[in-house]
Amino acid sequence: EGSFSSSLNTTIYGTFNYKLKRLKAIRHVMYPSATFNIKPDYSDEFWGYYDSYTKIEDEEITEVDYSRFTGQIYGGPSARSESGTVGLSLRNTLDAKIIGLNDTTNIPSKVKLLDNLNFSTSYNIFADSLNWNPIRLYAKSRINKNMDVQINSVFDPYAFTMNNGNGTRINKSYWENFGEPVNLTNFDLVVSFRLKSKITDDNSKQKETKEQLSIDGDNFVDFNAPWTLNVSYRYNYSKPFITETITNTINFNGDVRLTAKWKVGFRSGYDVESKKFNYTALDIYRDLH
Repeated sequence: EGSFSSSLNTTIYGTFNYKLKRLKAIRHVMYPSATFNIKPDYSDEFWGYYDSYTKIEDEEITEVDYSRFTGQIYGGPSARSESGTVGLSLRNTLDAKIIGLNDTTNIPSKVKLLDNLNFSTSYNIFADSLNWNPIRLYAKSRINKNMDVQINSVFDPYAFTMNNGNGTRINKSYWENFGEPVNLTNFDLVVSFRLKSKITDDNSKQKETKEQLSIDGDNFVDFNAPWTLNVSYRYNYSKPFITETITNTINFNGDVRLTAKWKVGFRSGYDVESKKFNYTALDIYRDLH
């Protein structure tokens, strides 16, 4: 068996200079990329990997295909169809050079306006219809050191038809049927906010914290911080066809240090649509060491 793949990518920089009091420049960086993958159909007679035999059962004659390599060390070919895709993506970032309000040096500092704005899709070369996959948009930006904003969206370029309440994509553009460029099938917005008290200045404890964090990962609880609080707001809109679904929730969690070796944590949430609290849990942590 064999397959072929290749990729092409580059980086494009654009800088816009300003003579404003605080804003001095904005830099836009684009990272376009394209990938190509193809794998032939190894069930084709050209390869000779498959053969057939005649099967007679209940006076019914059928031709049965089989792989010559079935039951051998490597088995038969992994797929009996050709595949080929072209993937396209475009990632964007935005940075600015700004002079702070209380800066007396008049030297601009770099501020990231947009961490990531990515568009991606793919094209199936061998499909009989619906060759284009939905367009996906991903964006992320850090408002400040404590707040992040993340957006995920899916846009379908194809129209759909309804049959007995079930939606089916058809090989016609959404523009042709509905007069709009694409169909927004999913939109997900997450705004997260973090607060954490100052960590105690204990060098030995700090070293121990880093070692434990590398071992335990997300399960590690930082006993150095007297308290932590995480709040996230999530809005999700889903409408693949006619029926739309909206979820609107606020989730929060945190912990409070009672003593040097005891901590209490909490997790809960609030459903804005139903106006009810979600599952709530209290956690108790003991530093054994």
